[in-house]
Amino acid sequence: MGYGLEFYGDNGQLIFDTDNFSSAQILTIQDGHPTNLANNSTVSVPSDALMFARVSSGNLYGVKNFSTNAYTNKSGQSISYFFARETNSVGNISGSGTYGLEIYGPPDSQGNQEVTFSTRRVANSTLNFKRVHDHNALADTESVYSGSTSNIYVSVDYQFYNSSNEIITIINGFYWTSSNIRYDGYIDTQEGSEIVEAEITNKGTIAVVSLRTS
Repeated sequence: MGYGLEFYGDNGQLIFDTDNFSSAQILTIQDGHPTNLANNSTVSVPSDALMFARVSSGNLYGVKNFSTNAYTNKSGQSISYFFARETNSVGNISGSGTYGLEIYGPPDSQGNQEVTFSTRRVANSTLNFKRVHDHNALADTESVYSGSTSNIYVSVDYQFYNSSNEIITIINGFYWTSSNIRYDGYIDTQEGSEIVEAEITNKGTIAVVSLRTS
């Protein structure tokens, strides 16, 4: 296609273009999210979804079980989370916003058309990537994100936490303040009165995102 429309985010990333847009895939937020998960509670993560979470302050720890696809919150506090799914249809559009540009895909066999892109500002239905950290890119206590963290979420699909028998293991953990998110990854082993620490770099990709809230 020689001509068309392209939409870019404020970080310069290509969000959408009209070249072959009928087969385009985007990430959209599951209806009813973000929602809360209490400490030590477990949620089943859909097999086609990425999970993102945040806290207001303090630890964000959890365990992702790849056998059951369940996530257990081990932060010591309630967390806010949402699921982001790959789709070719933008959800949560009706009733939000007033005017703008909407792009529809081709009609199906019943004549129905899905919205593939909309410029209407829809609360909690789309996300913006702030940072992406590659596998093994982060060391323990390294900053994941700096700036206001009031609307910032991180991916938690590779988290692991365990504390037993004088051994603490944290993989892809985070510590939250109002102006910074740091990475936590280490194994602490207590030998007598001495604690021996081995650092663990992040496993898998860590994405830092914000939600469109209006």
